[in-house]
Amino acid sequence: MSCISVAFSNLVTFFAFAAEVLVLEEALRRAKLCEIEEAFIQAAELVLSQARLAVEKTKARVAVELEQTKATMVRELEQTKARLVVERAIAKGNVALLEQAVDKARLYGIDELDELIKKALGALIELRTPGTQTPAVG
Repeated sequence: MSCISVAFSNLVTFFAFAAEVLVLEEALRRAKLCEIEEAFIQAAELVLSQARLAVEKTKARVAVELEQTKATMVRELEQTKARLVVERAIAKGNVALLEQAVDKARLYGIDELDELIKKALGALIELRTPGTQTPAVG
């Protein structure tokens, strides 16, 4: 299941718990108005407090999972950006841009780009070797 699906599922669970709390609060209010036995009121208050606790726990879990989803998405975006910059620099034969791209990929610790970095370094060596430099494409 994708990060977004998990986050959405958690939000649905949170709202279900929140709705349950509202229903319990209303039932307790009505019980007090009708002067129902004290034991029932205490039991309803206990259930309500447990439901509130469940809502708070779910809310905290959803917040953590949303932050994790956000961090994952940001990391994936940085990886994609670094990969595109390296590929564009190789395609254009731009040594300066290629050096910056390799540095940026390493700065972000993007392990998944190892092969691309090796390709970029090979291209750098080729571009710096006299007589093998390809003309830059505009």
